[in-house]
Amino acid sequence: MVNNAGRFMKKLGLLFTFGVLVFPGSVSAWISPPPFVYEADPYFSYSMSVGEASDHKRALNRSIQTGKHQGAALAFGYKYRTWRFEMEAAFRTSEVRQYFRFDPLHPELFPGLLIGRNYAARGSVQDTALMLNAYYDFPTGRIWRPYVGGGAGFSHLALRDFRLTNSVHSARSSDSEIVFAYQLMVGVLFELAPETDLTVGYRYFGSENARWNLGDPNNRGESEEIKFTGSNVHLFEVGLHFNF
Repeated sequence: MVNNAGRFMKKLGLLFTFGVLVFPGSVSAWISPPPFVYEADPYFSYSMSVGEASDHKRALNRSIQTGKHQGAALAFGYKYRTWRFEMEAAFRTSEVRQYFRFDPLHPELFPGLLIGRNYAARGSVQDTALMLNAYYDFPTGRIWRPYVGGGAGFSHLALRDFRLTNSVHSARSSDSEIVFAYQLMVGVLFELAPETDLTVGYRYFGSENARWNLGDPNNRGESEEIKFTGSNVHLFEVGLHFNF
């Protein structure tokens, strides 16, 4: 319980530090807003993404293998000259395809000898993230502008309805944990109209490890809590920005 509280306070501190760095004015902004607040233009954005995610692994003896990652995100922010600052809510999911583990080959004949096996599995891995982002748009004087960005926040990383399809025990298991998350973005913004922009880009999204309780991972009707690696996702995304 103490360790969990310590991890949570550490994550909260990191997010607070990021917010202070990203949003100019820091604490004094609550008393006297910096001049750029009056000159910044608000915007709303929506984006869709698809990409590849690495497997969720535990050391060398467990692995949850997934398919393509896909999802959507909504953001509200302010643009000041070449900078954009926003809060983003995103949901992404991928389907579980296989479960890999090392099993004893012949414990009676060769104690300690293991062999890796893949088992058909079903379920999904879901990321629901709340992020603070900062972007820089490179001025070009044209209708297109390259951009780079980064963000930090928290992800609700969840394993849903996990089960081994060839198991004699059909019980499903779901578990989740809130973990620290971060992302990097790069792409191009195109001006479609004075108040509407199109974005095409690449996003890397990563998170801390998560601890999930798996039902029946040993094909004996038992559950097992395992700490797996977090998200490690490469995404291609397309979005629209609506400026007010």
